[in-house]
Amino acid sequence: MHGRMLCSWGCCGGEPRHRLERFVAGNLEPEGAPSGTLAEVEDTQDALTEKQSLLLDATRSLPHVRFIGGAGSGKTWLALEKARRLCQEYFDYDMPRILAGIGNGLPTAEKLDAIIVDEAQDFASEWWDGLLACVKDPQQAVVYAFMDGQQDVYRRWDGQGTVGAGGNGIGLIPIHVDENLRNTRKIAETFRCFAGEHFTPRTSSGVPVRMVPCATDAALDVASDCVDALIEEGWANNQIALLTTRNRHPLHQEAFDAGDAAVAAYWRDFHADAGEFYGHVLGFKGLERSVVILCVNGFKEMNRAAEQLYVGLSRARSLLVVVGDPALLTEAGGPDLARALARASVWEPASA
Repeated sequence: MHGRMLCSWGCCGGEPRHRLERFVAGNLEPEGAPSGTLAEVEDTQDALTEKQSLLLDATRSLPHVRFIGGAGSGKTWLALEKARRLCQEYFDYDMPRILAGIGNGLPTAEKLDAIIVDEAQDFASEWWDGLLACVKDPQQAVVYAFMDGQQDVYRRWDGQGTVGAGGNGIGLIPIHVDENLRNTRKIAETFRCFAGEHFTPRTSSGVPVRMVPCATDAALDVASDCVDALIEEGWANNQIALLTTRNRHPLHQEAFDAGDAAVAAYWRDFHADAGEFYGHVLGFKGLERSVVILCVNGFKEMNRAAEQLYVGLSRARSLLVVVGDPALLTEAGGPDLARALARASVWEPASA
């Protein structure tokens, strides 16, 4: 009967049969599915996978859980993300509480008289509680914080001038330092759109900023070519830092994967000016080199991209080289950054 029914469908112009075939043919491509480059497809996969973090949000109060899923469902990503969150909780909450406990138990004679904090916009409120517990008298202690609210890439600064909780809370009087003294004027003008209305460059003009347009998925290779080309120009290798905005450069990743001893040696080499440096913008806050190649190889979170660009663009003292897709830079940094980079010198490194 089924055979006769299918035969009769096929004899009536074929339309019902074709509708049925559409559902049983095994085509996994949804209608209207977008096409794109391999990099775009992988970015979409990453974005979908990161949405799985909702599962971790919903189960954060459950101590014993098992997630069941097939290949490609994001189980390994979820496992790594859960481990990262637990480590973050340790550094953001457990360690400050441990420090506060130590501070509260110290004899007065052993407590501190002063606290100086650099990159203070990165300090969470719990960290301040732990620090202030270690001073003799928070109201009388010397507490100096150095910060840039525009570089709040971790979103820990609440914008208020009071730090510490309860009876230990103290107000910090704002002193504005508006003059830029560490970058050439051409570099400073490039990131001026992020720095605030009172920002004032004071140094010499310097050489033009260089722009190296390329696709996002090619940025790492092109940036590496820039290192070689700059050394051929006469820049010393220990004057150069290559900073990425998303994935680490392979040489940076190699040091990171090799363990704590390799990471310690990696930073010792940087401070010793041992050679060119490969890092990520988030790890280079407050640091600088004569030449910085900012490799814009994507962003994990676009809502924090502007802060990352601000950090990366402001790390060079003498020469800034920006490598990446101009459209992505405009999306991340806005039209003011696009206009600033339009004044840059377009450069094609000879090694590329």
